[in-house]
Amino acid sequence: MSLDWDLRNIADSGTVCWSEGKMNVVTECLIWSTLIVGMGEITNENWKEFLIRLRIYDNLFGSFLYRKGEASKVTVQEMISHIGLKTNVPYERPGPWARKLLERKIRNITQAVEGEIGKGGPS
Repeated sequence: MSLDWDLRNIADSGTVCWSEGKMNVVTECLIWSTLIVGMGEITNENWKEFLIRLRIYDNLFGSFLYRKGEASKVTVQEMISHIGLKTNVPYERPGPWARKLLERKIRNITQAVEGEIGKGGPS
């Protein structure tokens, strides 16, 4: 399935989302983040939940946003300025979303420990 996105409902989208004919890194990050946070749009009602989920992801797996090669975080103001962003990602309820992230983190840690064991630790 392709990731389809729509920026037309973002206030002043021409300035917020684009610079010198290129998409803003925050806009691009937020579009792709819809897949990670399980939320297909940013609205007045859900922007806080979206940002909280994104920060949770960042804390568990590392930043999803990079500016000039440096890990960064989406700010509250950047999130608010992107209200109206919409993609074709379906909404995922908080419980199943959180379980999926925890399972992924457990899998990552398990693989890391198994890798250490394979490097000479007791089996």
